[in-house]
Amino acid sequence: MKRLRYFIQRTVLSMIQSPLLSGATIGTIAVALMLLAFFTLIVLNVQNITQQWSRDIQVTVYLERVPSTTKLEQWQQEIEDHPMVEGLTYISQKQAFERFRDRLGQNEDLLDGLLPEILPASFELKLAQEARSERGAELLVQELKKNPAFSNFRYGQDWLKRYDAFMFFLKLINHLSRITSLFKCFFSQI
Repeated sequence: MKRLRYFIQRTVLSMIQSPLLSGATIGTIAVALMLLAFFTLIVLNVQNITQQWSRDIQVTVYLERVPSTTKLEQWQQEIEDHPMVEGLTYISQKQAFERFRDRLGQNEDLLDGLLPEILPASFELKLAQEARSERGAELLVQELKKNPAFSNFRYGQDWLKRYDAFMFFLKLINHLSRITSLFKCFFSQI
């Protein structure tokens, strides 16, 4: 207790003897900590946004032909049981056609006379948290390619590359800002 009182007295005395130097030191430390907090908040907010985006990462598996109901259920069960898959939605040819018609909006009349069979049926796979990266999606696709009935895969490879690079860049900036702020705090006291 005596030591604490001694340090407080010395600090107050030092601040009284040289108020300009003490004010500059306190100001520098305050600015450095504010910058650290500011960059940390920015990085955390951007990470939260990108985590929400990553929940939307999915792999679409297009089927060569529409299988029988039992085969379809078997594939669904196999895919749902995969540890890299969090959810699965089957999109029939008719559902795909209706989605396409909805996306065309005012130009939906372009599809008049066409049958839903022009579009393939597909599975939309929602990836588990640990698979929400370029590498995770590629590993899953490589495993699914073993089934010859799965003709084509779409998983936004270019977007995933940019997402991974962006996350790396964010983490790098966060670490650099922390190191810089620590150096500012350390060298302002010397």
